[in-house]
Amino acid sequence: MIHAPAPLTQIRYTIDWSRGMAGAMSEMSGILYRRRFRWGAWQSVAGGMVSGVVAIGVTVALSGGARFNSGLAFGPIAGLIVYLVFYLAATIRRQKVLFRETERAPQRRGPIEVTLDAEGIHTTGEGGDTLTRWFCVTDVVDWPKGLLLLLSPLEAHPVFDAALEPGVTREDVRRAVERWRMASAPLAVGR
Repeated sequence: MIHAPAPLTQIRYTIDWSRGMAGAMSEMSGILYRRRFRWGAWQSVAGGMVSGVVAIGVTVALSGGARFNSGLAFGPIAGLIVYLVFYLAATIRRQKVLFRETERAPQRRGPIEVTLDAEGIHTTGEGGDTLTRWFCVTDVVDWPKGLLLLLSPLEAHPVFDAALEPGVTREDVRRAVERWRMASAPLAVGR
C-alpha cells in the first residue's frame, strides 16, 4: 500500500529583504514586467521602422518622386534612430529606478513573517499585518528563486525556496496553494 504524504495545512517562512534577498525584488519585478510587456521594445523598434519607411515615402513624394534625394531622406531617418535609442535607454533606466525604489519601500524593512494557509497569505512585519485571500491570487508562476503568487500583472507575493522549512519543496507549496485557490474560487463569485 502506498501512503501519500498528508497535504500541507500551513506553510510558514520569513522574508528578509535586507539579508540574502537583496536584489530579489528587482529581479522579481523584472520578470513580471517582461511577462506583461514582453513585446514592448520590439513594438517600439517596429514603430520606428514603419515611421522610417513613411518618412522616406513622404520625402520622395515631396521631392517630386523621380529625383529622390538620399540626403533629404537621411535627416528624418537619423532623427528616428536617435529617438529610438534614447526612448529605449530612458525606458530601461526608469524600470531600474522603479524596481530599486520598490525594493527600498518602508513595508519591506525588517523581517516579514509569512503564513500560507486555507484562509490566504498572512504577513506580519514592521509595516503591519495583512491578509490576502486566495481568490486574489490570479496565477502561480515559477521563477529562479521559488514561486510568485501573482496578485496582478505587476504585483506578486514571493515564496522563496531558500526560506521554506526543511522537507517542504516548491512543488509541495504549489500543490497546497492550488488546492486553497480552488477551494476559494466559489467565494470570488459575485464579488
